[in-house]
Amino acid sequence: MESTTHDIGSRTQYCLDQIKNRASNEPAKVIIILGGKDEGKSILFEDLTSARGHARDDRGPGTTAFQLEELIINGEQFFIMDSPGFGAGDEVEVFFEVARGIKAIYQHATIVGVLFVASVNSSRVGNLDRKLPEFLKLFCGDEFVPRITFVTTHWTHPDAAQSNRFAQLRSLWWSFLAGGAGLYHHGRKYNNQHEDTGICLTWPSNRDEIAGYARNMVSRHYGGVEAPVLRILTELDRGNGLYLTSAAKFLRASANTYHEPEGNRSGGNTAQDQPPRQPEPQGTERTKDHVPSAGPDLMNAAWNKLANLALNYGVEFIGNTLESQFVGRGPSRPSFSSRPSVCSRDLNSVVDVCKLLGIPSDIESREALGAGFGISNVGTAEGNTALLEILKGWL
Repeated sequence: MESTTHDIGSRTQYCLDQIKNRASNEPAKVIIILGGKDEGKSILFEDLTSARGHARDDRGPGTTAFQLEELIINGEQFFIMDSPGFGAGDEVEVFFEVARGIKAIYQHATIVGVLFVASVNSSRVGNLDRKLPEFLKLFCGDEFVPRITFVTTHWTHPDAAQSNRFAQLRSLWWSFLAGGAGLYHHGRKYNNQHEDTGICLTWPSNRDEIAGYARNMVSRHYGGVEAPVLRILTELDRGNGLYLTSAAKFLRASANTYHEPEGNRSGGNTAQDQPPRQPEPQGTERTKDHVPSAGPDLMNAAWNKLANLALNYGVEFIGNTLESQFVGRGPSRPSFSSRPSVCSRDLNSVVDVCKLLGIPSDIESREALGAGFGISNVGTAEGNTALLEILKGWL
């Protein structure tokens, strides 16, 4: 039977309750799945947990909110957390949703691993493929690298194209692999010594066998282990706001330099393939010196308030979201939209500049952000202009 959105939300809520109300004092073990859009994360999620209804079909969008399912293997209980896929331009929104999932469980759980998923079914490496490993290092930290497993997906047959794609991906991951990270090929046959044979299996006829190899991988890599704390949690424990963590700052800073149209993910990645950036209207150029003197404390306070809004209210994505099914009800939540190109936004509009930066643009969020800079009249022409001048300094 096909699972509904309500079913998935109910199972996520069940897992949250299990994590928070454990009979023992031992924290729950959680493994997070990360990766780009359409890389096969949700199929891996289903194969690990035997759940259905997570993988996208032609009738709806992919994962739009964090989801939890239970996995018990060799008597050991894990909770697997799936997350929305990162796409060019929406990295900050996805990061907020991942952080919201972590916030929901971290007081009662230990994150023992991260599965980073990438498909070999693309023609070659794109900008996002290069960007995400850098984000992953800042998100996890050096000490956590041995608890990362890179999972390749969409193996169909051992041809040159897929082998070349894997070789390119591996070159991006080499520092992780040299530091002790694991590697697993989902969809290929493993022998009794848990070695990859290079034989590609097929869906759906071999799906149970494929799922068995995946669960055995989790048991080998994460069974009975103690993991260091994720870098992002360490930074948050030190009092850094979410927006000021190393991972968030990297995503914000790289939003323009790494941007590529989503349709180019399987095309060329040379400089000639990228559309020229639209020049900003004359007079809008800003440098760090143009940022008004709000002071570092006020700026930190502003970003902290903004991050708290995102975590407390959640992130709504385009399409049907599962959020209302398993997150506490409350007032309407601010939404994030995918960051568009500069040329599609009015740089003299505070709402458009917020959207360009990938931050909430609703009045409540703008008032909270303005308050952090000492601007008490956001919503008026004067207040909007003052906030706009600050935000332009971040472009």
